[in-house]
Amino acid sequence: MRTRRRAWLILSGACLAIFLTAFEVRRPLFMIGPVSFTTTELAAGFFLLTAAAWAMVDRSRFLSRRFLDLAVLLFVLSNFISVAAAIDKTGALKFSFRMTAAGLVYFGISRLPSRARSHLVVAGAAALTLLVVTLVGLMQNFAGFMDWERWLSPWQEGIFTFGAFDNVRISSTLPYPTSLAMFIELTLPLLIAAGLWLVCREQTASRRRLLQAALAASLAAAVALLVYTYTRSALVAMPLSVMTAGFLAVVYGYGKRVAAFFALAPVFLVAVLALSMITGNKAAARLGVADQPQRQGAEYRILEFPDDLKPGEESSARVNIVNTSEVAWTPDGSNRVLASYRWFQDGMQTREISLDSYLPRDVGPGEQLDIDVVFLAPPEPGEYILVIDLLQVGVGWFSSNGVPPALVPLEIDEQGSRILPGPAEETGFIAIGTPSRSMLWQAAYHMWRDYPLLGVGPDQFRARYGEYLSELPPDVRVRTNNIYLEALSNTGLAGLAAMLFLLGSAAWCQWRLVRDRAQEYGRRLVSLALMASLAAYALHGMLDNFLWQNGITFMFFAQLGLTSWLYFTRSGSGREEPAKTG
Repeated sequence: MRTRRRAWLILSGACLAIFLTAFEVRRPLFMIGPVSFTTTELAAGFFLLTAAAWAMVDRSRFLSRRFLDLAVLLFVLSNFISVAAAIDKTGALKFSFRMTAAGLVYFGISRLPSRARSHLVVAGAAALTLLVVTLVGLMQNFAGFMDWERWLSPWQEGIFTFGAFDNVRISSTLPYPTSLAMFIELTLPLLIAAGLWLVCREQTASRRRLLQAALAASLAAAVALLVYTYTRSALVAMPLSVMTAGFLAVVYGYGKRVAAFFALAPVFLVAVLALSMITGNKAAARLGVADQPQRQGAEYRILEFPDDLKPGEESSARVNIVNTSEVAWTPDGSNRVLASYRWFQDGMQTREISLDSYLPRDVGPGEQLDIDVVFLAPPEPGEYILVIDLLQVGVGWFSSNGVPPALVPLEIDEQGSRILPGPAEETGFIAIGTPSRSMLWQAAYHMWRDYPLLGVGPDQFRARYGEYLSELPPDVRVRTNNIYLEALSNTGLAGLAAMLFLLGSAAWCQWRLVRDRAQEYGRRLVSLALMASLAAYALHGMLDNFLWQNGITFMFFAQLGLTSWLYFTRSGSGREEPAKTG
């Protein structure tokens, strides 16, 4: 009895850690010297403590060697080895230690006690976390009449906007719509598995129907939030992964109910998409079947410009700006709009300090204002392009969303400045924008060719892709948008091999578990869900990259740990309850 109480205490810590992976506060909770600690780092500590605590109870299981352990260790080690090739070794080490924390998550989950149905508790914790994330996400997107921003300000970082599509960020660990979509894809199968296990345990027909209705409603809500992330790759990866799980449920005798609920997810997806297209054109525009209204729109006109600008001198230009978007600009708040500038020379952005000019008032759609944009001239004489642009805090430059900025080609020397004749393009300026996936993939491939074995170092692609795409201004937030090319460019062939070995090992274990009809029914359900989650990660990972986001990384490695736990304990699990296939 004492061992069972200890097991439940340890599991409670693991469940709290799982919840913390999705909700991280914006600022560190505390600091020890220069090292800061956030909720996700505390989550990694919780995971490790669960393993250490159980080692005191059952040392033989804790010290056992498992096949997936080697894959995780090789993956973590590949990042540390590649640090030697990094220019920014501090940033590379920081990323490597983040992968070490993910490894702790794996070991914490994989060593959970087997006496308290840990697989079902962990699946239930992930499902509950998904429900909370779904509730918060739907409220933030559709309940604008309440001040959610103020209530959730410790977690929110702002609004992410691309064109017509905007999503309030759920937390700093799920900062973008793509990361929120991936989190839903990872946890949605576990929600189905946990719900079906509850349904199959219920003996009363009326309660069973009620639980099925609740599961269907929860599934529909999570799918709706997934649709409203407007992540096209998720709209493909999620249906393929859950439909595959439904097919395997039929082949390996899970029962019609299991197959039906896995099939419900893509049905709900189609229904929500259709409803979205009927009630508005956001989803239709995102799918390319309708015009996309512009949420960030502006027109600029230079009214006054100094003619005596000298290198390193501060000055200002009088600019007329018209709001051509469908939303108002505000000078206050977490997503305020301000005017700023950048200098370009020979198509590359210079590294000069930018000064911000705040709007004097709110500017509604169709309204205009005249504003003095303050700027600091480059310190060296030469020919430059002054780019005057609007910036939305927490979102980015308007020009990154396709809004043409104001361009002033200049020649600056000690005698003063003069505006160069002709269009800005003739002076070497190429339009500001974000690189496409194909451009990033080509840059990653060429980067790997230059550094084939160890790559350029963990998390270094974003700092060095500008060397291969010199026509665009570099942005440290940009990554390859492909988990395989990210590994190849950052950690070379060694890192890619370690990642493929990790994914392949997990898939092999899950395949064996799904086919094993001798296992207890709840274990089989969770195994099927884990296989669907891994498939979604591998498919969606072809078009996006997630390892740098703590919430996704910790949940992914928690699922790897659960896979290891199920596979290692399968032979002695026995039948805790009759298999009810419904």
